[in-house]
Amino acid sequence: MSNSYRHLTIAFLACTVLLVGCKQASPPEAAATRDRSVQPDRRTGSSGKPELNSREVAQSSDDSMPSGYVGTATCATCHDERHASFLHTHHSRSLRLIDPDSDQSNGCTIEHQKSWRRYEVVKKEGRLFHREYKRFGSDPSDTVPVNELPARYVMGSGAFANGYLLADGDYLMQSPVTWYANQNSFAMAPGYDKPDQLGMTRMIDDECLFCHAGLVSRKESNPRKSMIHELAIGCERCHGPGLEHTKLYRSISASPTQATAIEDTKIVNPSDLDRLELESICAQCHLQGEVVVHAARRNIWDFRPGEDLAATRLHYQTQAAGDFNKVFTGHFDQLWQSECYLRSETLTCVTCHDSHPSGPSESQREERRRQQRRDQCDQCHHERGCPVAIDEREQSNRNDCVACHMPSLESEVPHTSTTSHLIAVYRDGKPQNISVDPAGLKQIQPDTTLPKTEELRRRTIAEMYYAVDQAQLGNFDLLDQYDLDSINPGLRNDRERAGEITSLVARLADLKSQRMASDPAAVGSAVRLKRQSLEAAMRVVKMDRRPDRSREAALEILGPGMLDAGQTAGAIDALGELTRIRRVAGDHYNLALVLARARRMDDAERLLREAIRIDGSYAPAYRSLSILYRTANPPMSRQAATMADRLRMMPEVIKDE
Repeated sequence: MSNSYRHLTIAFLACTVLLVGCKQASPPEAAATRDRSVQPDRRTGSSGKPELNSREVAQSSDDSMPSGYVGTATCATCHDERHASFLHTHHSRSLRLIDPDSDQSNGCTIEHQKSWRRYEVVKKEGRLFHREYKRFGSDPSDTVPVNELPARYVMGSGAFANGYLLADGDYLMQSPVTWYANQNSFAMAPGYDKPDQLGMTRMIDDECLFCHAGLVSRKESNPRKSMIHELAIGCERCHGPGLEHTKLYRSISASPTQATAIEDTKIVNPSDLDRLELESICAQCHLQGEVVVHAARRNIWDFRPGEDLAATRLHYQTQAAGDFNKVFTGHFDQLWQSECYLRSETLTCVTCHDSHPSGPSESQREERRRQQRRDQCDQCHHERGCPVAIDEREQSNRNDCVACHMPSLESEVPHTSTTSHLIAVYRDGKPQNISVDPAGLKQIQPDTTLPKTEELRRRTIAEMYYAVDQAQLGNFDLLDQYDLDSINPGLRNDRERAGEITSLVARLADLKSQRMASDPAAVGSAVRLKRQSLEAAMRVVKMDRRPDRSREAALEILGPGMLDAGQTAGAIDALGELTRIRRVAGDHYNLALVLARARRMDDAERLLREAIRIDGSYAPAYRSLSILYRTANPPMSRQAATMADRLRMMPEVIKDE
């Protein structure tokens, strides 16, 4: 929390009120009070797999498509069989509109004791709503309702879990309520099993949607305001935009005499790609690092099949391939560190995974996949063979090599196991002769088509992001070692990245200033760094009006910084913009305090009420309303004060119903 924000509390009617900072934390688990033992809403056929109309995967919440795209429904008009085979995959069920009449989350209740919150799913007015209650006592009735939002989407195929996305105007939020396939019941979402979990306030931006939605664009260029054009992952995610391909073949259809020998079909066939390009298609979702650095002026949605993913973004991490603390999101790093992969020129994702599986039944398709895996292994291991007798292998795992050498492991996602992609000899669930020691921040992608100068530039940026991230988590070693004056002048003067680099400099200087502020011997350095941070933040907001993360970070610094400098109007502008580009209760609260200082009490009241509407569990807003109403409306003042007190209470024991 910024020291500058603390100063605002004195200005608000001479009362000290705790302020929160502007950052958002990243979002495992509580038992449902009633084990519903239900499946998610999925229509199943005789195969046990969801039976979907061949166009259902292409449902869209927006009829218009971004430039170059046509949508899966258009592809299926000519490629119906290929599309039908794709519907056997989990990708085709990655996101769907919720059906209030059949979704069996209706009536679900979760009691989360760690955060003293209760969640319910109820149906009203033809829609499903997720409700959140805060406990203030040990009696079952000692709860107050704090949030209620309608569920709009079900996220996830159901192979591992189904989550829910809640809607409030242009914003989507993650619900803490999640269905887990392994236990066949509802529990808290991944990352929510902790006292300070985010409740129903975590915004889902277009990067969160990238691996679940088929096609998304940004409203008003704002990554937090997503327009979903296609629900589930569809054809164009792997084959690229289809408009030119569609135009070409429609013109041929309209002119039967035209020659049909076509050299360029205007579409990507993954089977024609080299290994790096093919893996880039899968890695766009299945590669996840601790730090990601995009190419200049590109975002996650700019990648196109057939490209090297590194041309859009590079991933970095500190975790070693043999460290399975994050087995669920580490598949690519595990595979790339495997000796089998390093010695092969053909082993890759599609060796085991088929986006268009053939065979009339799931059992036949699975046997075909097992045979493909054995054939791949036999290319190198047929002479040595397996030391385990064939009868034992058939009995234990149907002679499937991956059962032993890529075993299923418990993952960081609660109630969920996943396949290790580190091919090795395992004993007691641990790979042998594999390093598990972290080696500092490293680039995950082993091979790229980027010039070395670009790789070095992005690594420097990754180190800056990592220092900021670690400092915000309370780990200050990297921040203390970081010398802002040593940043490469070429990087500082990179016009393509000016906003991003300048914003990072502002953040690092601001964090270092806060770090030094409590040290009397470093006051001068703290003041100098604060000035440097504000100057950098002001340059950022003048460079580009798009509401990206770099601009957000600059506005977070400018709000309190300009107020400290006596520039109230500038502080109001910065904080006001934050309230318009994201849905955060603390933004409205902070702006309310600044407006109160400017004697704009009606506007301050309105913003405090909006902070409560955004997050009814946000106690500081109630406390400030209590102060505001103390003279004008004493009964309302007492009600607000009581609510603030209840929201801060954390009872030790919850009695049985």
